[in-house]
Amino acid sequence: MATTLLVTVGSTQFQQLTDAVLAPAVLDALPQLGVSDLVVQLGSAQLPAAVQLQLSSAGEGAFTHGGDGSKLRVDVLRYTKGAREMDALIARAGVVVSHAGGCPQAAASLTWVWSRQQLTIPGLGSGTILEVLRKSPPPRLLVVPNPALMDDHQRELAGALAAGKYLTVSDVDSLLDGLRRVLTVDDTTPAPKRFPAPQPERFAAILDKTAGF
Repeated sequence: MATTLLVTVGSTQFQQLTDAVLAPAVLDALPQLGVSDLVVQLGSAQLPAAVQLQLSSAGEGAFTHGGDGSKLRVDVLRYTKGAREMDALIARAGVVVSHAGGCPQAAASLTWVWSRQQLTIPGLGSGTILEVLRKSPPPRLLVVPNPALMDDHQRELAGALAAGKYLTVSDVDSLLDGLRRVLTVDDTTPAPKRFPAPQPERFAAILDKTAGF
C-alpha cells in the first residue's frame, strides 16, 4: 500500500534532519519502501541547492523525483497555516518524520499522522510524543532526537519510551536504516503499543500531600 511520508519540525528547524530526508539516497530509497509521496515541513531550515532549484523563491512547492516505476512526489512547505491544514495532512499521510523535542511554541504548528498501518516519526516536546502514543490505535513511531537541544534530553526521553516498546529511535546519520525498520511490516509485526491515559487526579493527590492539605 502506497504511503505518504510527512517530515515536520514545527516552528523551529532541524537542519540535519531535513537535509537527511531530502538527500538523493533517501529520495531514491523511499519508493522502494512503499512511499509514494513525501511532504517536508521544514520551518526556517535551508534547502539543499538541488532541491531549491526545483521550488519557488520562498522555498516551497512540489516536484517529482525519480523515473518510471520509482517516482516520488515531494511537497515542501515552510509552515502549516493552522489546524485545518494539519487535519488535512493527518488525513493524507501515513508516515511522519520529525525530531524528538524542541521549543514549546513549536507545538502549535506540528502536524502528526496516524491511521491504519501507519508510521509516525515525531518531533517537538514530550507532551506531543505522549499525545501521539495515546491515540487509538497509536501509530508506529520513529523518533529522531536532536542532540543540539537542551543537553540532549530528547535522547533520554526517546530511549526510555523505546525501552517500553512504545517507539523506535533513530539518529539522523542512520535515518534510512530507521525508516527501513519501521516500514518493513508483516503479519508477525506486533501492533503499536498505546501509552496509558493521563491521570491528573494522581498529580493532584501528590501535590495536596506535599502541601500538607
